[in-house]
Amino acid sequence: MISPMSSITRAATRKKEERLNILMQDTHESYSTSMSHTNCEFYSIQVQGLKTWNKTQKKVPPHYNILDINKGNNQIPDHISYDLVFTQSPEQFSVLYPIARQLHLPIVNMNHCLPMPNWPLQHLIQHKQMVSQANLNL
Repeated sequence: MISPMSSITRAATRKKEERLNILMQDTHESYSTSMSHTNCEFYSIQVQGLKTWNKTQKKVPPHYNILDINKGNNQIPDHISYDLVFTQSPEQFSVLYPIARQLHLPIVNMNHCLPMPNWPLQHLIQHKQMVSQANLNL
């Protein structure tokens, strides 16, 4: 079972050579493929209505695990201790921030996508309020 204690224990005992276990969501196939060459294991949470991996554009790389949307809230493997949560858009932040809080995981928020012209004002306000342990704007 995933718990805050497993996250805390993992942070205290993980060896440098061990891969980081990162929860995230699909964004750009090319970018995610380039990240798969790092010393990380990625677990992509699937959410109805949000971006999914386009297998016709790029095949899923090694160390990138697409979780089963049919499992809903139970899709995150509970036998793995995670190191951090990585978001790349406001939609992802709104889905993944509560998970990071629940598991006591740091969250890295990287904005490399401009706000969409059709975003409602409330969405833009929420975008400005997204604060995590690390905020990167590219």
